Parts: sequence; structure tokens; C-alpha cells
Amino acid sequence: MKRVIHRNLSTLVTVLTVLCTALPSYAEEIIRDRSLIMTMPIEGVTLSMTPKHAFEHLVASGFSAENIDRFEDWTTPGISFRKEGAMKPSGYPKWYIEIALGREDGRLIHVSETSQKLDRTNYDLATEINHVRSHFGIAEDEPECSYSERGGICSVIDTKNANNVVYAFQVKPTTKSTQLIINSK
Repeated sequence: MKRVIHRNLSTLVTVLTVLCTALPSYAEEIIRDRSLIMTMPIEGVTLSMTPKHAFEHLVASGFSAENIDRFEDWTTPGISFRKEGAMKPSGYPKWYIEIALGREDGRLIHVSETSQKLDRTNYDLATEINHVRSHFGIAEDEPECSYSERGGICSVIDTKNANNVVYAFQVKPTTKSTQLIINSK
């Protein structure tokens, strides 16, 4: 299980690196200060928190972490948390949220969320995207933060360390799923 988590975290970091290097040249229009990336919350967790504080916050918020209840038992670089709603008759949850944390040298370096809200009514993609725009001060006409009826995406990179600090957000209204990734080294 620990190897799978570490491998999944490594895969996410690789995807983030590709995202950063694959951004088109006009992405420079939405490069933002590192402090905004460090304070962007995902389920109340930000990169400015200590790993212990982030762990304890998620547990207190009802997330479970792979048979680990105490921060002191977290021995790997990465860990995954999950929270889900009531089960449908088919045996699948009506919604779920997965949070991955990564740490290095006593710092939180990665937070990501993958969620699917299958029974969510009044799903508002514009609200999801506008929350990100508001936090980063992104204008509506900037092409790297946009949405349509088919989905939305927003990517932000840091002015001083563009290859290592990124916030990426993607929404797919057809499956009512959201993915958010924050990475910093």
C-alpha cells in the first residue's frame, strides 16, 4: 500500500511537471505571486501548513487515511485521504473526495483533490472557476482560466519558480468531477 501511494504521488508530481512545461507562452499573463499559490485552500489545507497540521485538519474534517489515525504513524513521503457519502443501492458512494498530501524536509509540498459528486444538484461550474479567479485575481478574458458547458480549467504558475510551483484546476460537469493540484518544491 505504501509503495502504491508513493508511486501515485510520484505520478502526480510528473504530471505537474509536464503541465508546467506544456503551458503555452500566453500563460505568462496569469503568472502569480508564490504566496497566492501557497494559500490556495483545498478542503481547508494549504501548502503554508505544516504536514502535521494538514494531517490533523483532514482527520478532524472526517477524512480517513489508509488505516492511519495519528500523524506519528505517517512514515511515507505521500499519503491519501478519503471521505465519501452514503452508499447507493449499487454499492457505490453518492459522492467522494480524495486528498493526497506530499511532504519533504518537514514541509508540505503537495496537496491535491479529486472529487466526484454524482448526486450533486445545482452543480455550478461558473462558481467553481470564479472561486479560483477570485483568489488569484485572474481576469475573465484570460485564456488559461476558462470554462464552457463541457468543462473548465485554470492553471497558475509562480513568477520565480515556474517549473516547481503550480496550481491546476479542472472541472468536468458531465461526471460532476473536480481535480485540483497544488505543488511546490
